[in-house]
Amino acid sequence: MRNETQHQRAGTDASWQKRVDDLERQVADYQEVAERLRHLLETPGLAGGAFFQTLVTTLADCLKADYVLVGELNPLLDGVKAPLVYADGDLHFDASYPLAGTPCETVIGARLCTYREGAQEQFPDDELLRTWRIESYIGAPLFDIAGAPLGIVAALWKTPLADPRLAEMALALVASRAAREFERLRVDEALRAGEARFRTFCEAAPLAIFECDERGFCAYMSPHWQRMTGRSPSENLGFGWLSTVHPEDVPDLREAWLRAVGERGPFLAEYRVVTPEGGLRWVRTVARRIGESDADAANYVGCVEDITDRKQAELARAESEERFRAFMDNNPAVAFMKDADGRQAYVNATFLKMFQTGPEPIVGKTDLEMFGPELADRLRTVDQQVLSEDRATQLIETVPTPDGVQRNWLVYKFPVHARSGQTYLGGVAIDISERLLAEEELRKARDELEKRVADRTHSLTATNIRLQDEVLERERADAALRNEQVLLRQLLCGHEADRKLIAYEIHDGLVQYVTAAIMHLESAKQAVAGADRTPAFDTALKLLRDTIQEARRMINGLQPMILDDSGIVPAIEYLIEEQRGSHSIDFEHQVKSGRFSPLLESGLFRICQEALTNARKHSRAARIRVRLTQEHAWIRLEVADDGIGFDPRTLSGKTFGLRGIRERAHLLRGTTTIDSAPGQGTRIVAELPISQLE
Repeated sequence: MRNETQHQRAGTDASWQKRVDDLERQVADYQEVAERLRHLLETPGLAGGAFFQTLVTTLADCLKADYVLVGELNPLLDGVKAPLVYADGDLHFDASYPLAGTPCETVIGARLCTYREGAQEQFPDDELLRTWRIESYIGAPLFDIAGAPLGIVAALWKTPLADPRLAEMALALVASRAAREFERLRVDEALRAGEARFRTFCEAAPLAIFECDERGFCAYMSPHWQRMTGRSPSENLGFGWLSTVHPEDVPDLREAWLRAVGERGPFLAEYRVVTPEGGLRWVRTVARRIGESDADAANYVGCVEDITDRKQAELARAESEERFRAFMDNNPAVAFMKDADGRQAYVNATFLKMFQTGPEPIVGKTDLEMFGPELADRLRTVDQQVLSEDRATQLIETVPTPDGVQRNWLVYKFPVHARSGQTYLGGVAIDISERLLAEEELRKARDELEKRVADRTHSLTATNIRLQDEVLERERADAALRNEQVLLRQLLCGHEADRKLIAYEIHDGLVQYVTAAIMHLESAKQAVAGADRTPAFDTALKLLRDTIQEARRMINGLQPMILDDSGIVPAIEYLIEEQRGSHSIDFEHQVKSGRFSPLLESGLFRICQEALTNARKHSRAARIRVRLTQEHAWIRLEVADDGIGFDPRTLSGKTFGLRGIRERAHLLRGTTTIDSAPGQGTRIVAELPISQLE
């Protein structure tokens, strides 16, 4: 009995010892897990994706979990977006997990939930549990600092959960740290988005945005500064922006900045900046201090606006006003402007010169105060009519000057509508008193002039009739002259035709007969023997041969055959060879057309023939030059020699050769030039038209 009792006691002690050992191992495991997780949570610099990756891998290792996920709630998608998921030893990034019908739905915004086994059976609609073949699940909710649901951290196993307390302890330890990391990421994202919005605003704004300290040391300058000044923002960081300010504006700008810093108030200044090309831009800078207390950093944020167009408009307006004032004050016309009550709102210097009588200003006075009731009523009536009808009018008004002289004024009155909505009456008046007197004198003079013009017109009419008669007579004379020229050309053509006919008759008649006579005489000479008769035959034959040469010379003189057969150039060449003798005669020609009209070729030949004859007989020249050129519709013949020359003014009327050259060129509607001087040779130039003669 005692042995049995001792055996039972020994078994009980062994069982308790085993439980103690198990508890010690469990405590050691808990401590190891807690230490690893504490080390994870306290590791400095571990954040973002690296933190979540270490978190899921450490939890999976400590809890021997098949799957671990940590995710952030996405209300719009009614699900969880997990930056990292540990799945069977692999890491998956940026996974999305729906909440409806899942165990995570019971955890979000509630409390830690544990499903030791049968997780698939309890959540049959969770497709992910089926895919992963999950048996057990534990999840801990994540809350933000305000206590609102933020996300979840969960571990999943393919087998029943062996130690739920360890898993619950581990998730409870990391839940708060995971929630803070999600919040930190949200804050970082918000800061980045805010900074991106600020940068986008600065880059898109039509102003240059800057930040600097109270010294003016610039830490940031938006890109618009480059568009305004042509200098990159980096060139203007620090004190670099000060180099863009026009040197004349730097002292005032520095004084304004120091005053704003000293008063801790806003800064406002307008100044000029110089572009790299040397151009000037006007800018307006407004800056305010960041923070209000003395403990706040003394930094300023401001903007720079390009006001060049506004400054140029102001300058243009000032120049326009100055030009208007100079124009109006130097205008000899009186100019004024009245308000709706009839008071003078503006008068120019001419108005003051004509109507101001003392030191009291005219601006603000009415016509009643200046001219009296009668004239004021008359002027006021016209003014009100112009304003009521809203149209300009022109009239003549009689207004006396302070010296009592009545003066007539040509007045142009018109309404002026100001931007303020007020309507003024503008007016310009010119003193035409002297002009009216001059017009009267002019009218009298015009009447006298009209009378003289009428008399002169009568005289000119008679003269015009006489001139018309003379013109008609001249036209008849010109017509007769043209008819005579036509007749002379016809006679010349007939004369040339007669010469050609005579030349042909001599050639075909006389020459042929003489040639036949020579042949008969030569036959007779051979037939009649005797020395006493031979000289007689020789003499007769010589005379007959001389007769043939003379006949041929006469034929060439009347009409050279080569002119009809080959044209003007070969004919002149033949003429030069015939008259060369002891003279040196050069011939140059530049003729584009092969042949011309017979009348033109004959005229050129006769002029050249006469000029060569004169040079050969009278000039005593050693050299003669002949040039024939064609220029457009004209042909030009020039014959020049280096002979003794003559004075054309001493020529008598018996110089038939030169006169014939002129007359022949004139009949052919051409011109002749004869240049000569004693000892300087002679040059004869004839220019004849081609088309008219053809």
